[in-house]
Amino acid sequence: MQLDPPVSPKAKKVEVPGKGASSPNGGTESEAVPEKSTLVTASVATDAADCASSSENVNAPDAVGHKQSSNSGPAAEIPVPKSPTRTEYAMSRPQRNNARTLALHYDDPHQMVRCTPFQGLPLSGAAGCQPFRLVVHTNAQLQMDFHAHLMLSEVIGLLGGLWDSEGKVLTVVRAFPCEALESEEAHTNVEMDPGSELVVRHQIIEAGLRVVGWYHSHPTFRPDPSIIDIENQTAYQKLFRDNGSAEEPFVGAIVGPYDPELPGPVSVFNWFYVGRSAVDRGHPKRLVVETAYDTELPKEEQAVLLQLLDSAHQIKHHALLEEAWRPSSMELRSLKMVVSLAYRMPWLKARSVDKSNT
Repeated sequence: MQLDPPVSPKAKKVEVPGKGASSPNGGTESEAVPEKSTLVTASVATDAADCASSSENVNAPDAVGHKQSSNSGPAAEIPVPKSPTRTEYAMSRPQRNNARTLALHYDDPHQMVRCTPFQGLPLSGAAGCQPFRLVVHTNAQLQMDFHAHLMLSEVIGLLGGLWDSEGKVLTVVRAFPCEALESEEAHTNVEMDPGSELVVRHQIIEAGLRVVGWYHSHPTFRPDPSIIDIENQTAYQKLFRDNGSAEEPFVGAIVGPYDPELPGPVSVFNWFYVGRSAVDRGHPKRLVVETAYDTELPKEEQAVLLQLLDSAHQIKHHALLEEAWRPSSMELRSLKMVVSLAYRMPWLKARSVDKSNT
């Protein structure tokens, strides 16, 4: 892939006041994870916190509508409710008409905008449907979640993966952390270091992947994209346009590790894309995500995370892991981090089930 001049994302937001956190929708995962990576269809990834559990219930799903496999025999699907109950956390976000107005006429470029769903399932052929399938590996989620937990300022990075232009399937395999430029507004603003971006893009190519997205965090507020985020996502989509298929296989992800309104310790992810249709052009769209379950985290990728942990202590806005992660709880950030990361490690669940069956 040709290395085009870097486009450094800038994301600067203001918090949108919302209601207090509500209880989770419930439900747990008790299935074993298959030995090979398998795909599990998830619904809207931005509503992951709707079903995230409390610290006593670590295995609850982080998105509504998973297709799950059983712990014995062939994979079996659990019926997906057509109209899942949404928590107050999700329902208190800005309404669609407000988002549309802000996207077209706005005075504050840092205003956050709620993502709206596509009008049809991926590749369904319906007008306004999601233009490609999006598959995200658990290791990529783990790496983003780990990075986000280390800082009270925003973090940023690129996503490496694969693009199947014929089948129109975008796969996010791995997250690659980037360095951010220093800023006095680091809690609500992040800008990727251009030199770091070039180095990381080269690393992605060396890994046999291509750049398929970017991520950043909203440390203590909701993972809704700002106007600036939307503009940067639009620029990236054009930069990585696939001329062969006429698609723009590039996605954005926002991680919310310490939002005090979260129902439980599992972080929330918002996967978004900027609409290209005549109706949706310029508006952030919420992506339907499929999850690929990994069976381990390679040692070289473990080393990257350990290096992040070591370097975080030298940065001004690093998170003190032995402090409470929100005012309403005595739960330490370190415990919250362990619970959230464990949820991104499906092999731990598989081993637990194996032991219970012996």
